[in-house]
Amino acid sequence: MPPHWLTIVRILLRGLKCAQNAKPQKAQLAQMRITIHQTYEPAGSENIGIIADFLTNRICCQQTQCMVAMFSLQMSADFCSKYVSSMLVGWITKNLSRQCTDGDHIERKPKIRVQNDSYSRGVQPEMMATSQHKTNSDGKCLYVAVVIRKECQSETLITSAELYTLFSMAVNQASAQPFRSSLEVRILVVYSRWVQIFTAKTTRPYVTSIVEGWKNIVDQMEIYQTPWFNFAGLLGQQQVLSFALESNELQSPVISKPRVPLDDVGPSAQNPKPLKRKLNAGWEQSNTRKKREYD
Repeated sequence: MPPHWLTIVRILLRGLKCAQNAKPQKAQLAQMRITIHQTYEPAGSENIGIIADFLTNRICCQQTQCMVAMFSLQMSADFCSKYVSSMLVGWITKNLSRQCTDGDHIERKPKIRVQNDSYSRGVQPEMMATSQHKTNSDGKCLYVAVVIRKECQSETLITSAELYTLFSMAVNQASAQPFRSSLEVRILVVYSRWVQIFTAKTTRPYVTSIVEGWKNIVDQMEIYQTPWFNFAGLLGQQQVLSFALESNELQSPVISKPRVPLDDVGPSAQNPKPLKRKLNAGWEQSNTRKKREYD
């Protein structure tokens, strides 16, 4: 007979297969040794200056103004969610792409599914950014995804799809980072103009015991849930990006003097010596003709 917790997992996976907005009950979370904490602590302040400069540049300000103008037209929540998600994914990608490291991997709309899951089709977040560096450290490591919530559920702590995304990301991190004992992953949940952050902290034995179906679950998973941030305002944007990029030390954009293409450089600058020889040869030929005419 399978462990009781495994029966709960199968129930949750079948519910996820039927509806993406399914939600686990508190008793089910407790049996899975998952606890959810409300947190009001802001993200780390290491990147706050760079993020503030990024959000106040001309392009980002124009994008925000367009977004606010669209929202004033009373668009549907689904439209607003997709609009915010698209902007958020673009901003995260732009900030990560200018880093000096090549170990960060960004994937749009990846299909993720936990090993040994034969009850659901998995999930498909809007974006997932992960670090491919194998490190001996248990410090912060980039594992973040953007997820759209399908409907407003004010009393819902977390949906089954969001929980599945967190767990599958933890499994991926355990596989990609074989020397880590502690795991930490994060999702940004978008609904209309609002964004909420879930951070899951767990251990390698926890995810292994569930994936391999051990008799008892080892350790636990703790999930930290922030309030909803208004992405249409600057303060909300700063908090969301700070949480998304907290594990990376961002680099300020370097503005360098543009180089002039070679095709645009005059021939004298490209190859002055041959031109000088040609001019000298032409000058000598001209002098020879004039000398003959006088003779």
